[in-house]
Amino acid sequence: MNVIIHALLHVPLIRDTLLLSNYTGKEPELLKRFATLSKKLWNSRLFKAQVSPHDFLQEVTRVSAGKFKIMQQGDPVDFLGWLLNTLHKDAGGSKRRNSSMIYSAFQGELRLDTQFVTVKDELSGHMASARPEFDIDREIKSAKSPFLFLAIDLPPPPLFQDAVAKENFIPQVNIYTLLEKYDGTSAQEFAGHLKRFKCLRLPPYIILHFRRFTKNFFSTAGTTRDKANTAWRITLRPPPSDAGKEEEWISIQDLIVKKEQKEMILLGETVLQIWERQDLVRQTPPGGPKVNQAMDVDVDA
Repeated sequence: MNVIIHALLHVPLIRDTLLLSNYTGKEPELLKRFATLSKKLWNSRLFKAQVSPHDFLQEVTRVSAGKFKIMQQGDPVDFLGWLLNTLHKDAGGSKRRNSSMIYSAFQGELRLDTQFVTVKDELSGHMASARPEFDIDREIKSAKSPFLFLAIDLPPPPLFQDAVAKENFIPQVNIYTLLEKYDGTSAQEFAGHLKRFKCLRLPPYIILHFRRFTKNFFSTAGTTRDKANTAWRITLRPPPSDAGKEEEWISIQDLIVKKEQKEMILLGETVLQIWERQDLVRQTPPGGPKVNQAMDVDVDA
């Protein structure tokens, strides 16, 4: 849960809203404690070098009815989804766009096109091994859907381990290739349907979830990772203090903080990434402190 707290509190729009908040009314206790934790974390005059999230995590355990516990490690993706929806509701959010700080920061919009798969023989020129494609002469159903993060499918590992070097057992794929799933032209087949996704609107900060954990009841020991025993780590890019200073990254795992090489960040087994749009016009909120908003986050397994 710590990696998700760090990730959200380093997103400028979420951070600034919490720092400028003054929750003294009937707001839900989870929202109040999250704002208090944010103010402690970003307090430049803090006496101690560390901040304890114990009060906030206690409220998380209570509100989630024990689903997320302090002493029990869980899936950060499940916790992120729950926390985003809970904070959105607690902040007075609705189904409308930009109705809360969560929707303003992370909500985008997709178009989903679906079509029934028809079986075609080789005489029609469509081989069984050909890539699935939509038939423009048949009905295509389209629907728009909002999203808070995008799921990225990773290619499966090679069937034979000795086909490649052991250090390259999992092939490296460019992120632009993985994002082709949402270009509106790449089709995928699911349960007798063809589906394709088109990203209609990008949020200011987009969360990418890389699907690394899959259920496989036939795998042998050692070929899949145990999610419950995975050590989670977050990698952050602090705002530069000097214009000419070289970009630095740091990784945080429990109480261990160390520097990371920029070139090695994207080579790790990333599960979550938060990207900031470059075309954003960064403005200081009215009456708020002038802060550097440059921050990238990356959650590794």
